[in-house]
Amino acid sequence: MVDDGGLREKYSKLLKEFLESGDERCMLDIELISKECVRATIGPDYMLEAHLNTLNNLVAEFPITKTVSMFNSASEPLIQLMMGYATAYHDYIEMNDQRYMREKELSDKLNEANRLQEMFISIMSHDLRSPLSAIVGYSGLIEMRSKDNKKIHSFANKIETAAVDADRMIESMRTYSKLQRGLSEDDFTDIDLCEMLSEILSFLDEKIEEHGTAVHIKYQTDKKYPVRGTEFLKNAFINIIDNSIKYSPKNSTITLTIDEDNSNWRFGVADHGNGVPDEMKESVFERFVRNDKRGIKGSGIGLAITKYAVELHHGTVWIEDNSGGGCIFNITVPKT
Repeated sequence: MVDDGGLREKYSKLLKEFLESGDERCMLDIELISKECVRATIGPDYMLEAHLNTLNNLVAEFPITKTVSMFNSASEPLIQLMMGYATAYHDYIEMNDQRYMREKELSDKLNEANRLQEMFISIMSHDLRSPLSAIVGYSGLIEMRSKDNKKIHSFANKIETAAVDADRMIESMRTYSKLQRGLSEDDFTDIDLCEMLSEILSFLDEKIEEHGTAVHIKYQTDKKYPVRGTEFLKNAFINIIDNSIKYSPKNSTITLTIDEDNSNWRFGVADHGNGVPDEMKESVFERFVRNDKRGIKGSGIGLAITKYAVELHHGTVWIEDNSGGGCIFNITVPKT
């Protein structure tokens, strides 16, 4: 039997009390309990059963003549109560059916919108990447052959940089679209965070060198930090480390840590940038929200991808202030 919070028992008790006393105040209480029973989807068949059980209990407790007298005096309000209950129950079920149909219709529309979005991103990435590749190739060629003409050389470099940035934005949109479809158990593999971070730092090596960033590692590089993860978890770690490099002053230090946090590994990257205001510590993880736009390039969905990916790995991501200035990005993921 479904747990109804004791509503059935309360109803039967009040019904017995009403039949014994004839007190109309009991009927008011019964009507209130009846409304709660409707909301709990307790059907009229049970209410009728409760009436019959109460009658049987009274017959066993009192002389038959007294029991009949009780029911005769209360029959009219009880019949009205049962008829009202049946009507209210029917209306409630019908209302829920209509609500279900509306929600299903909205869900179908949302699924169709997601399908069209995925199709659009897929077509866009396919159709745009070919010309972007040509732009990158030809602008690089112009750049190589125009070293004696600084103006043309500079223009070619800007064209190439813009095309590369556009390609990255397309890739970010594709990643976000993939994450919206969710992950299956087959997508997960065993990952060592230490090994993954080593690969990430190698991948970001050119940017680290260009920015003059010193990377301070404060975890044991000869220790295993096993998790179950996917390529998207690696993408999330890349995003927050890349962010810390971008938004830190040149020639500054970022610090990477891994600590145990109950059943999770807690990864942190601390920087010495301008930090993130308290009112934006959550909103920066929304799409197209950026805290600092001082000419620093970005797609505006990198941190949204990070949050989505981490949560699909049953983890959390958040920002806190760094005591030495700047901020600390934290990610927790379950240990294995």
